Amino acid sequence: MNSAASRLNRVFPGLAFLPACIVALTVGCGGGGAVSSTTPPPISPPSIMTAKPVLVGLVTQGPGTISTAPTNTFAELNAHPGVYSAAVIQLFWSQLEPSNGVFDDSALVSALAELTAYNAAHPSTPVVGKLRVFMGVGTPAWVISATGAVTISDSFGSATAGSWWTPQYDALWQGLQNHLASEYDTNPMIGEVAITSCSSLTGEPFIVPQNQADVAGLHAAGYTDALQQSCLSNAPQDYAAWKTTPIDYTFNQIADTDAGNVGINTAFPIQVMDAFRTALGTRGVIANHGLNDPPAAGAIPIYNNFETLYTQAVAAKTISPLEFQTDGPTVDWNTVIPYAISTYDPTEIEVWDTTAVKGGAAPLTQTQLAAWATQIKQQYPNQ
Repeated sequence: MNSAASRLNRVFPGLAFLPACIVALTVGCGGGGAVSSTTPPPISPPSIMTAKPVLVGLVTQGPGTISTAPTNTFAELNAHPGVYSAAVIQLFWSQLEPSNGVFDDSALVSALAELTAYNAAHPSTPVVGKLRVFMGVGTPAWVISATGAVTISDSFGSATAGSWWTPQYDALWQGLQNHLASEYDTNPMIGEVAITSCSSLTGEPFIVPQNQADVAGLHAAGYTDALQQSCLSNAPQDYAAWKTTPIDYTFNQIADTDAGNVGINTAFPIQVMDAFRTALGTRGVIANHGLNDPPAAGAIPIYNNFETLYTQAVAAKTISPLEFQTDGPTVDWNTVIPYAISTYDPTEIEVWDTTAVKGGAAPLTQTQLAAWATQIKQQYPNQ
């Protein structure tokens, strides 16, 4: 977006109020355990208190394909210590709320303890957790019973989910977010939380099932494009109880499915993106998890809007948080990552497990990772 020299010399005086992340604290910082048009309604911003810092640098995303409840081993973090700023904590809703109103935070507490131990061993390069809870594929059985079952599938397999586009399902999901925020919003070890409302097989809300059998089944269960758009427009409000933590929202082109065949819509995601950033300001992290060079044709309008938001932020002497995840672990990393850093000025890039980890497929070395982490941080020296 700008020359390398201008990026390295950029300053953001409006962010001087952001506190440093206190990573040495222990885990227990909380208490006890109508259909819209294609123009999204305004999002009521959560009341903004003293915000946590914006994440800047590389983030280890952990295992890529999620078919069963995740186990957060942080193998990649430990394989390449000192290069990451954060680690994604992946959890299923079913792990956290096995029955209605009964919460089990043990998997999250355990993950935070692992990160705290890592920080104790690497005090000069500490990390925070980025919380990503899967609904869709991770929906508890009691929610499916309450809202109705639908089958969703892709090339990795199939799963049963609840009717995520309905107000009944959304109200239950908000209950989980209210609980998590009450326990962890003030915990400095949770550095960011990802919006996964309205998602199905992945944690990407704008990705909907597109094969004909799934589309027919969804519509038979009451799904419509308008209901999905209403869900997506209101998704940030599901996280209203998170008042200090940066919130990540992943944007893609969305499939229009009402006519039976699948059409691609890029105008609607851009409308939601703009509303999200307006509502949350620098706490609203724009994201895309299909990074490649060049971007997929359908993603180009969305990527162009990343540039627009960045330009607006520079003019306002503020920051435009942007996160990428590559389109799989086998992209040409030595082309794609430098392209992203030089073209879009991201604040964070999520990295797949590398070949240094059993099952990892990204052929990256400590030297490569460290160089990219440094480049990102140099672009945002005040963070």
